[in-house]
Amino acid sequence: PSFVEEEVSEAILEPLGWRAEGRAQRPIRVLGGVLADEVGYGKTAISLGLIDCARADIRKEVKAAPERPGKINVRATLCVVPPHLTLQWESEIKKFVSDKAGYKVVRITTASDLNKLSIEQVMEADIVIVASNLFRSSGYLENIEALGGGARLPASPGRFFEARLDLVLEGVAKQVDRLRTEGAAAVMDAI
Repeated sequence: PSFVEEEVSEAILEPLGWRAEGRAQRPIRVLGGVLADEVGYGKTAISLGLIDCARADIRKEVKAAPERPGKINVRATLCVVPPHLTLQWESEIKKFVSDKAGYKVVRITTASDLNKLSIEQVMEADIVIVASNLFRSSGYLENIEALGGGARLPASPGRFFEARLDLVLEGVAKQVDRLRTEGAAAVMDAI
């Protein structure tokens, strides 16, 4: 079921003694969530159970989904975890999920791990485990900067960084479309 997002704004027109209120609502389909609890309460096992329960539906949904400009449809569940838990997550998958299920797991702890992956490996994965510090690492940021082929990212976080990141990600989306239509050689030429 959809989650209804609501925005309310109000203003007072003192000379007239009026109060105006504007309200907008839109349904949003939530894909994902956060499971937070104490250490040892089974968060990983619960998450894996949810992933397993939804696996068949997600595969159907991704298979039926149309291609979207600048995006690649992926069926994997993304698990962003503290860096020291990436190996534990991989071992917990082996512990709680039967080998017969045939889960394909990709673990990414560094930008180097990411560079070794092909798009096909990510598209075929059922679970992608990523160390949370990857997204702020210099190697990762340099990679998306190069792939985006345009704007440079500043060294420090903040509003300017976020604005430049938006430009870089627009460039990445264009490269995804170029990859689809013109192939990998055209992407490399653009870089």
